[in-house]
Amino acid sequence: MTGLSFAGRAVRRPGRRRRGAGRAGALAVVVAAGLAASGLAACATGDQAADLFAVTRSGTVPDADLTVIPRSDGTVSCVGKRHLLPGLLLIQAEDLQPELESPASHAVTLPSGPRPVMTYSVLTPGGHFSYSDDSPGQPLAFKDLSYFVTEVARQVCGLPR
Repeated sequence: MTGLSFAGRAVRRPGRRRRGAGRAGALAVVVAAGLAASGLAACATGDQAADLFAVTRSGTVPDADLTVIPRSDGTVSCVGKRHLLPGLLLIQAEDLQPELESPASHAVTLPSGPRPVMTYSVLTPGGHFSYSDDSPGQPLAFKDLSYFVTEVARQVCGLPR
């Protein structure tokens, strides 16, 4: 079995054997000890589509908690199901992906500001990073990512925020 796949590369999970070559069922994957502490879990399948990135959003308002995983095949996983990603949101996800690599490779953790509502934990092929909606000094890519997650939640996952 493989874990998250990034950029067409499957991340092998040691000690696992593939049962039935044609089976592509969804698996829950806990990603690295540090990420497990932050509660980031992602879904993976046995097919060749790569996860662009994974975002776990949590917060103090109803319907804040959500994990969004856009994939290179034009789908997104949210609320435990895979959905088609509308064209403009797919383009946004593909445009965001390279912008997220630098903060992930440097394991950026921005402190929250005085009144955070949403907190984001992001996993990419190059690492992970986290921030809150009111973190001072956020780069534009973080604000764009927050907007992307909100739009996927509304347009695809059927959530109000």
